[in-house]
Amino acid sequence: MELFEGTIGSLTAGVFKVGLKPDTTLQLISVEDIGCVASSVFKAPEHYASKVLVVVGDILTISQAQDAYKSATGQALPSIPGFLARIITKINGSIQE
Repeated sequence: MELFEGTIGSLTAGVFKVGLKPDTTLQLISVEDIGCVASSVFKAPEHYASKVLVVVGDILTISQAQDAYKSATGQALPSIPGFLARIITKINGSIQE
């Protein structure tokens, strides 16, 4: 779940925590999994020609993603404080309902 790493990842996790409904699911995939799919496509391009691939690893709520992150790393999902995430959600019209 590289999406949640670094400063941008902490911002993303914080906004997801405060901005998504508890039952909203996210389609998550690791860069390693994308690499495996890309490798398969490059090894057999004729098999994948003119096809659309939908590549999804996990479909999780933010709560489930937090649990999965903790289970995989032993650490809590890095996140900015909730009050900052709420401010970002309020000032950014593209992420409001």
